[in-house]
Amino acid sequence: AYKHVTWLRSEAFKTPDLKPEQFAIVVRDIPPVPEGQTRKEQVDSYFRAIYPETFYRSMIITDNKKVNKIWEELEGFKKKLIRAETVFANSKTTAKPEGTRPTNKTGWLGLIGKKVDSIEYYNEKINELVAKLESEQKITLKEKQQNAAIVFFSNRVVAASAAQSLHAQTVDKWSVFGAPEPCQLLWPNLKIKYFEREVRQYVVYFIVALAILFYMIPITFVS
Repeated sequence: AYKHVTWLRSEAFKTPDLKPEQFAIVVRDIPPVPEGQTRKEQVDSYFRAIYPETFYRSMIITDNKKVNKIWEELEGFKKKLIRAETVFANSKTTAKPEGTRPTNKTGWLGLIGKKVDSIEYYNEKINELVAKLESEQKITLKEKQQNAAIVFFSNRVVAASAAQSLHAQTVDKWSVFGAPEPCQLLWPNLKIKYFEREVRQYVVYFIVALAILFYMIPITFVS
């Protein structure tokens, strides 16, 4: 099985179909930022010194919870605006070419509150949220950087080699692994430190062992 997996991996790297993740590695357990440097400068200088010819760039992982919340709210108002504009367009007839502008209430579930013009209201909310999103993105990039990053190379062979190499004298610093597809990453978990991950792993092993043990007891009595 191991030889088969190794063969599949080597064949995947030989294929002419290039994938972005083949040029990247995930870096965790980044040490505290030295004085006078930003997190990005720290990661860039570290990997550029090791891979001067093939290092391309880095992307620092950030805590995007608040940004994502604002973005989801913004997308919701964009959908509502499209719906309101469609209703308005469909209301225009030969007899009434000016149409009827849709309205809604601004309170809970649109059932209570002030009655407003839907199109104007949604445009105002979108403009407000766009400004809020841009402001929060700047704050996130500056103040919410985490101890993990994605590092990109210009050569996928070097990236594969880097993913299997040690980059520090201790295992709890600069730990790396090959980058999977973005949808396969649990982004909030990348900030978890090495020893915490080890503890979680053994806790899972213990729970699985208990489950197997207690599952075997009734089977033993039945058989």
